[in-house]
Amino acid sequence: MKSNIFFKKRFFFILMMLAYFSFTACDKVGDNSSVVIKLDPYKTTVNIIFLNAKTQIPIGYEDVKKVRVQIFGANANQVHDISGVTQSSYYSARGFMTLGIEKSVKPTPANPFKFTIVAEAEGYVSTSVPMNIVSESHGSIQVQMVEISNPSKGIASIVNTDLTVDHGVVNSTVLITTPVVATTNTKAVLTIPQNTIIKDASGTPLEGNITTTMVYFNNIDDESIQCFPGGLMANVVQNGVEKDVMFYSAGFVAIEMTDGSGRKAKSFENNQIQVCIEVPLQTYNPVTNTTIQVGDEIPLWSYEPSTGQWNYEGQMIIYNQNGSYIVNGFFSHLSYWNWDWGWGDGYCEYGCQLHFISNTYPAGYPVGCYFLIHRQSDGVLLDDSRNHWGSGMFGGGTGSGTMVLIGETVQFWRVSSGIPVVIEARDYWYNTTIGAQLVNDLCSGTYDFELTPPQLPPSDSVVVKLNGYCPSSPNDTVYPSLGYYYKNITRNGPWLSGYMVNGNSTLYNMILGDTYKFGTTFNGVYEQYDMTIVQSGFYIFSVQFTQAMCDEIVY
Repeated sequence: MKSNIFFKKRFFFILMMLAYFSFTACDKVGDNSSVVIKLDPYKTTVNIIFLNAKTQIPIGYEDVKKVRVQIFGANANQVHDISGVTQSSYYSARGFMTLGIEKSVKPTPANPFKFTIVAEAEGYVSTSVPMNIVSESHGSIQVQMVEISNPSKGIASIVNTDLTVDHGVVNSTVLITTPVVATTNTKAVLTIPQNTIIKDASGTPLEGNITTTMVYFNNIDDESIQCFPGGLMANVVQNGVEKDVMFYSAGFVAIEMTDGSGRKAKSFENNQIQVCIEVPLQTYNPVTNTTIQVGDEIPLWSYEPSTGQWNYEGQMIIYNQNGSYIVNGFFSHLSYWNWDWGWGDGYCEYGCQLHFISNTYPAGYPVGCYFLIHRQSDGVLLDDSRNHWGSGMFGGGTGSGTMVLIGETVQFWRVSSGIPVVIEARDYWYNTTIGAQLVNDLCSGTYDFELTPPQLPPSDSVVVKLNGYCPSSPNDTVYPSLGYYYKNITRNGPWLSGYMVNGNSTLYNMILGDTYKFGTTFNGVYEQYDMTIVQSGFYIFSVQFTQAMCDEIVY
């Protein structure tokens, strides 16, 4: 159900104007406009780019596909679409979305603002991102989603239609096996015994031919780990107690079953289904401080994709089967399944600090980069600053988390303690390593982090200004605040994002002579335009609104 929360009618219409703007000027000129209305409804926002994990193209950018988003958690009702409207589900526009947090919310590391973003799209594995926002800030995240028919490295998927049921009863035992993941020589196997009764969440039996989708994520390849629903820095429920843990995973399986009427399997009666995975032999056991051995115990966790909640299911034992290390589980309900050691000494509110230095660039020089955190013990990826904002990565830095400045010091917030890691910096333009730092505890210490960014073609920072005016009052100016997305199309660079406050935003490392694509979203609508950066300075876009919309503006 839709409801306007706290914005006057004028804000809805002004943002609606942005969805239908036509640009009348794009020149490097001085700003002689007088401000009539400044619109800054949010102090904390989240720009989201939903990416196909394999192609890195925003989902729906090249077609009409949309990502359905739901917000869960105790504070979910304080999270809204950028238009100020709250509803049970939101939908991406060409793969982009901006959410805002009510101004009354004042998050701190000691009192973070928590909610969970759950995303689903046709043909993709549903996923979730836990948000732990620790300050008023305009941040951004990327959500990596696995296309079932085109999975990333380290992921294997299968869509099977061999299973049939009569009033929910399985006619004959079915064995479903994923392809083998080449990098680890591992796979997953699902067994559904004959006479098992399959029902949906309401208790209604499934009927007829069943489509079973199974996706196996290995625990070694970065590309696979980046797509783990819920991530590896997880909030879990174990024996009725909620706590924060760092997952050391042995593997992850996502399974969905649907009949011809669209009913989805949820529970199994008469028999349990069995799920087995082969565990890569190089998997590290943090309990024994060595690679896995036969007889090792691994905790099993179930994941509810509709809420992003993890629950402890018990201890599983590794056994040897024809030279492969196997771990399994027997289940009476359908879920996503993760075999993980929940590790670490809890989370700290304030983590270590990084002070960025360079031998080639002066203080204040902006570096476009992102950060990867790997465990020292086995090199496995723990977090990626592009995919996680708030908990697990520093919330500081310049340009919505896509830039840092030489000479700047940033702090990690709400990170897991007691796990030695390597922090790697990679530049956005060439995706090469430009710095690395060993950190034995993310919760303590200050480190000089030397960056060696690549030499870019002639580039500079530019200030983009956006203002609106009405045909009947051309001298009256409106300055909007909104999230935006941009990409260097001359060099096929990555999609980045920023936030414009009162019609004003600074963009760094803009390559002179290159053309950039800019876009913004509002209530499921996406509009974009191209801009060639000819020189540094101010670029002013003047937006003409329709008179009908202008009539709604209250001065």
